[in-house]
Amino acid sequence: MLRFIWWLIPALAQGQTVIPAIQGMDVVSGKPYTLAICSGCSSMVVAFTSNECPYDAYYRDRMTQLERQFDGKTGFVWVNAYTEPEESATAMKSRPPSTRAPYLADKDQKVMEALGARKSPEVFVLVPVSGGWKILYQGAIDDNPQVVNDVHEHFLEAAIEAAASHRLPEVTEERAVGCTIRRK
Repeated sequence: MLRFIWWLIPALAQGQTVIPAIQGMDVVSGKPYTLAICSGCSSMVVAFTSNECPYDAYYRDRMTQLERQFDGKTGFVWVNAYTEPEESATAMKSRPPSTRAPYLADKDQKVMEALGARKSPEVFVLVPVSGGWKILYQGAIDDNPQVVNDVHEHFLEAAIEAAASHRLPEVTEERAVGCTIRRK
């Protein structure tokens, strides 16, 4: 209970709202998914992605590495909110971004709207609070989408580590670089 209160106080001070449970169907497994599945996690990463954006391809290996690094401590879920035909659930199923995390089709864009996602890739680190989740970090994965060896700021990794230590990350928002998700 104290952990929930600890997260609630800074979140309320920042004026954030509680995000209800995100739900959807994992297009790969065909099973329903909700953030409640990760109730024992210190945080949850919601990563917006697409089948077609080249920036998403740049980050696939790095995100898979982070999934492995934080396995059992942080949950991961991929969300595709694009509505174009090449981003259909069938196309998504044939090209999942990960072999481990659920891949949700958000074609009504409710998850996108709830979190305020605008780009792909764009990540959100959520922490549990009473009644739902709060955004601890949103934005870019790191500071260099194209050159892995030239990354100096690991925004997502730092936010996950901050969540595990029950503190705020130094950077809570960083502009995501990628493809714009068109609203329907």
